[in-house]
Amino acid sequence: MTADERRLMILDAAVPLFMQQGAEVTTRQIAEAAGIAEGTIFRVFPDKAALIEAAVERFTDPAAFAEAVHALDPQLGLDRRVTALIDAIVHRLSGIMGLMHALGAKPQRHEEERREAFFALLEEALAPVAAQLRVEPALAARRIWLVAFSAAILAVHGDRSRDSKPVENLADFVLYGIAVGKG
Repeated sequence: MTADERRLMILDAAVPLFMQQGAEVTTRQIAEAAGIAEGTIFRVFPDKAALIEAAVERFTDPAAFAEAVHALDPQLGLDRRVTALIDAIVHRLSGIMGLMHALGAKPQRHEEERREAFFALLEEALAPVAAQLRVEPALAARRIWLVAFSAAILAVHGDRSRDSKPVENLADFVLYGIAVGKG
């Protein structure tokens, strides 16, 4: 196993534990979850703080979101495309917020660049249906992100609404608003 593969294996084992137990998780527990000796962690990371920082960095990397966006069926219409995007955003952001909350972590130094990367991915995903939008895909992407971001915050803090289809209803809200018609 290469050093990079070992690093990713440790991070993949650490993130769920950090989300469940916060920074209190031990390196011994992480090693057990990864199926390695505890000392292996310290051959890859100088200390637990570096491991936590690397876990947050990896988990917040927009690459996983990019995969979800690029996996969208190019034939999806506007309704299903927006629903899929909101679902992916809420899932991603609630995970990021949950990890950050569990660790008591502060926003990262690359946060602005990553947010812009997410916006660019959303804009790219909306490009095939741009003719059906009342606004440019760039503005639609930011508005979709804003609604999904709010939903992710609620999800992290235990939204107690009685909404049986939160993603579908958010997509409907983004697409059609709350008014019966313009007037």
